Amino acid sequence: AEPPNVTALRTLMHFTNPREDLVQVLRSVCSDLEIFGDAYLEVSAVLGVPVAVYSLDSASMSVLADVHGVITGYEQYVDAKRKVIFEPEQIIHFSQDAPRGGLYGIGPVQKSLVSATAWLHWSTCLSQTGRRGDPPRIHADLPRGMGTQEKQRWYESYMSQNLGVKNIATPIITQGGGNVQELSH
Repeated sequence: AEPPNVTALRTLMHFTNPREDLVQVLRSVCSDLEIFGDAYLEVSAVLGVPVAVYSLDSASMSVLADVHGVITGYEQYVDAKRKVIFEPEQIIHFSQDAPRGGLYGIGPVQKSLVSATAWLHWSTCLSQTGRRGDPPRIHADLPRGMGTQEKQRWYESYMSQNLGVKNIATPIITQGGGNVQELSH
C-alpha cells in the first residue's frame, strides 16, 4: 500500500481542477515565468490535504510582505473593485531570478523589453529618415518683416522641394536676406 501522501498526490495529478488538467497548469506556469518572471498557483485543501490546484493570472497578483521581506500573504485584483487576499500557504509562488533579488522575478521577455522598445523606436526613426531622403538638420533664419503666410509658404516650399528621395542633394535657395545653416553633419 502507498503512503497517504503519495495517494493524495496521485489523486491531485489525475484531477487538478474542473477547468484544467496538470499539463495545462504547468504550461501556464512556464509561460508566466517566461513573460512575467513570476507564476502563481492556488492550492485548495480539505482538512489539510490539497484537493485542487488552480493557475492564477500573474499580472493581477501582488506579494504582501513585511519590512524585512517576509511574505505575509498574496493579493489578487480581480477587477477595479474586487480583490482576493490569500494566506501564504494557499499560494505556490514560482519566481525567476532578478538582478537585485526581491519579491518578484524578472522574465526574459521583461529583460528584453527596453532593448526591443529602443530598437523599434530607432527603426521607425531610420525609416522616416530614409523616407524623407536623409535630410540635413537645418536652422533657417528668415528675414525680418516676413509675415506668417510668407513663412508658411517658405516652409511648404522647403518641404516639397528639399525633402524626399527625389530631392536628395537639392540646394536650399533663399533670397531677401534669408540664411540657412546645417546644425550638425
